[in-house]
Amino acid sequence: MKSLVSANPLVVFFLVIIGARLTNFTSVDNPTVISIIRIMGIIMCAAYPLSLQQVVQDYVPKKVTVNENFYLINGFVWFAAAAIISIPDLVGDLRLTGWKVLPALYVAFAYVYFVTYPAKLLRSAQRRREVQLGEYIGDALLMLILPIGIWFIQPKIKRVLHRELDEGSEGG
Repeated sequence: MKSLVSANPLVVFFLVIIGARLTNFTSVDNPTVISIIRIMGIIMCAAYPLSLQQVVQDYVPKKVTVNENFYLINGFVWFAAAAIISIPDLVGDLRLTGWKVLPALYVAFAYVYFVTYPAKLLRSAQRRREVQLGEYIGDALLMLILPIGIWFIQPKIKRVLHRELDEGSEGG
């Protein structure tokens, strides 16, 4: 996971772009193949935020409270819902009316939380303390527009990773 987070931004950019393109794949008549390709696209899109959370979490100070379970639950809810929706024969014509909107709203919240939580961890690792929403909202918005936001997020990640390496070599 660390190799994805510390990779060249161009590589991560293309990974996310290709993953997003695969989530809308429809050029084959076999629904099973379409579903498998779409789920692969969802995995490719989810790989970067998940990797970022796993790597940056190690650099967050111990005094900062991190709720990884809630993050993973929301990630699972979003991934499961996206995988179910990507199966053409299972969902058919999806129309959300009435009470059916409530689970869809939670899935939307789960996606936003899954994508923006690593931004909070990154800012906490940079500041070395607990951060408030106003301090990391910019990074969270960059994570929501992920293919473009990578160009701004990646240098911050590299600074955090290199700072820890520099401090480790000075102390030893």
